[in-house]
Amino acid sequence: MPDRTDQPIPFDATEVVPRVWVGAAPPIGKAVSEAGFRLLVLCALPSEYEIIYGSAGTYLARQFDGAYVVFAPLDDQSPNKHEPNLGRPTAEMMIGAKIAAHEIVRWTSRGHKALVTCMQGRNRSAFVAALAVARKTGWSGERAADAVRHARQADVSGPVLYNYWYAGYMQSIPERTLQRGSRAPIPALARRQR
Repeated sequence: MPDRTDQPIPFDATEVVPRVWVGAAPPIGKAVSEAGFRLLVLCALPSEYEIIYGSAGTYLARQFDGAYVVFAPLDDQSPNKHEPNLGRPTAEMMIGAKIAAHEIVRWTSRGHKALVTCMQGRNRSAFVAALAVARKTGWSGERAADAVRHARQADVSGPVLYNYWYAGYMQSIPERTLQRGSRAPIPALARRQR
């Protein structure tokens, strides 16, 4: 059964495209599932979850009653002149981000809502959501990233999807023609672009 998308969300989250939301670290308990989310993607590093929740991994996943949890841990640091590779995602991290994007497309295509989070809901979660938007719509990575930035920027102060590595990766994704039977571009997202 499709989830309702018109309920007010009692924590920091923005619907960036229909059924795909980006937000900051969510509260543990039933708040996520009670807000109608069936998929929760956690994009911060395990050490960050240890600090705010006191746990990480499978134990943390069980703390979000009623939501299926996918981990896609990404580093949020940016390079500098002394450490030019600082924050560069490993191959394993990129695989996790792509798997999470696939899950977002799979769950939302079935009518469920997905919440993609990191600590502030501005960079790592926006990156994974943009990967999902590009995959679902066939849009170029740059167009998908711009759509996510535009939607999320309305609810946060500071830049969205600004990390050098993630923004660069999104620019490398070309627009593609959707295969027969694939999902069509998301109409509400196209309206937001105007």
